[in-house]
Amino acid sequence: MNRIQARLAALAATSLLAACGGGGDSSSGVQSTSTATAPTPASEPAPAATPAGSSPNIVAIGDSLTQGVGSDIGGYPAILSGMLNNRTFANLGIGGQTSTQIAARVGALPSTVTVDGDAVPAGNTAVHLSSVSIDMLSTPADDVARSKPGTLCSVHGALQRTADGGPPSTTETYTFVRDSAGSAVPCAAGSAFLGDSEGYDTWTAIIWVGRNNGYDAQTVLADVKSIVQWLKPAGAHFAVLSIIKGDFTGEYAGGEVAKYLDDLNASLKAAYPDNFIDVESALVNAYNPSLPQDVIDHSHDIPPSSLRSDAIHLNDAGYTIVAGQVKALLASKNW
Repeated sequence: MNRIQARLAALAATSLLAACGGGGDSSSGVQSTSTATAPTPASEPAPAATPAGSSPNIVAIGDSLTQGVGSDIGGYPAILSGMLNNRTFANLGIGGQTSTQIAARVGALPSTVTVDGDAVPAGNTAVHLSSVSIDMLSTPADDVARSKPGTLCSVHGALQRTADGGPPSTTETYTFVRDSAGSAVPCAAGSAFLGDSEGYDTWTAIIWVGRNNGYDAQTVLADVKSIVQWLKPAGAHFAVLSIIKGDFTGEYAGGEVAKYLDDLNASLKAAYPDNFIDVESALVNAYNPSLPQDVIDHSHDIPPSSLRSDAIHLNDAGYTIVAGQVKALLASKNW
């Protein structure tokens, strides 16, 4: 990290990581829901036929803004599903995670691990991992036990995380358990665990990452690229959402963190011009001029308080705007 990044990281410690808020697990399974918040007109067209291997199902990839912290109805993924005739969706948001953790969790990046005894044991009991390079199941937001299916040293099983004492957790343990008993398998220190795609790599992906490590633009851009490349087939359907700023002095218009996030959003737009959605501008411009605080927020170039549940997370009205922006892109591409 260079000098500018180090300074920005310090400035952002209490602002960028504010997206960590919100406990509870996010579902890694398929969710299908309807909502009265955004009823779908009867004339809503069915999705166009897609190439073999792709799917109109929605997979929402991200942190607490994807998880829906501040929403009473499941955040923008659930609202979007309702706008699209209750289309099948999966919400893969976990609050507090960086873009790297998220990319590893969906299976787009490997994590190197060290297994106690340098071997996957013969029995299908959990073996402790003394090191994990990308703690893909961790978050400062909760102590929820999580698991991720995948492969380690040619053995299929599940990476598991347990934690206690938080949030944030004071103790955390990672283990690996194979699916079924077999022969012990040597597994050298630094071996790669790669999570399964669980079929989501063929779904229409909505990628909203980087809020928790936006000071490290190169890493965020690389992680988004990894997620996009993880999708299949070639020409897979995806959208990349802009990172939103919060009600923090450094993130107000002209602030040092604000400039850095604006530059990162510009880089994301340049990298994915046909798939980028500027949800931040849509939120900022949806302020209510009759509300004094909204007017102040608009002058700060941040989403207005009338659309937020706290300094950074949205409320259902805010998430509805995000869902509407995503729906508009999908409709423009007939996805």
